[in-house]
Amino acid sequence: MQQQQAQSKKDAAIPAVNYHLWGSCNMRCRFCFARFKTERQESKEVGWQKSLAVIAEASRAGIAKITFAGGEPLLCPWLADVLKHSKAFGMTTMVVTNGSLVTDRWLGENARYIDWLALSIDSPVTATNFASGRAVGGIRPLGATEYRSLAAKIRRHNIRLKVNVTVSRFNVEEDPSSLLLEILPERLKVFQVLPIFGQNDHCFADLGISIKKFSAFVRRLDPLRNFCQVVVEDNEAMTGSYLMIDPQGRFFSNTGGRYRFSLPVWQVGWATALSEIETSVARFRSRGGFYSW
Repeated sequence: MQQQQAQSKKDAAIPAVNYHLWGSCNMRCRFCFARFKTERQESKEVGWQKSLAVIAEASRAGIAKITFAGGEPLLCPWLADVLKHSKAFGMTTMVVTNGSLVTDRWLGENARYIDWLALSIDSPVTATNFASGRAVGGIRPLGATEYRSLAAKIRRHNIRLKVNVTVSRFNVEEDPSSLLLEILPERLKVFQVLPIFGQNDHCFADLGISIKKFSAFVRRLDPLRNFCQVVVEDNEAMTGSYLMIDPQGRFFSNTGGRYRFSLPVWQVGWATALSEIETSVARFRSRGGFYSW
């Protein structure tokens, strides 16, 4: 009975957090919903000590998995520090990256602190990535060759591989299944491009896709389902189902089509900050948030 009660209490809270550690990015994705435009300079001023304080708060709150995202997290000078501290607290760690800065040297130095590395791969076609802005400086896109090489590097360092695909007008008619079957990630997540006021709404008329077209794209990925875990998130599934922290160490939610922010976790503590935003463990569960990580 006590064990059941403990499990019930555990399941009542979201046990994973996405920490958008760094606001800046070296790519120019037009559909990006994590620009943190007004936060970029301030995110650099938060400093590694406050970032570590956020991680300590997460550990005390019972967070089991922490995902470092951006912007581009590999631009953050203290990414290695937060990874080490997260592992020291016993958390499963994940880094979400566009892959442009991932090298054998960086992987060798940090592999022991990284459980998962998630590559953002929207298209194997360089022309598509150039058009969407998924390109270094907006001019140097990655393509199938680079993504194959990155996947091989990650596996050589015994890091679990995940792939994130954001589906927008630029790639919705494509079929990336051949490349993904070569790379064969352990987990594949497919997102419908999400409109967020102040982030990508100024150009969303050129980016948005219907649920019908999104579903057709997802069906092309059916061959992957025999080899890896495929998770599909349309706009409804993505809303209110994530526990997210911005570069300033504040919780933020995407309900209502815009971001709303709490006071900084490092300033007021986890529980107080969390009480200021909306999240749903039921939505987290329904989109497949609980899995064997």
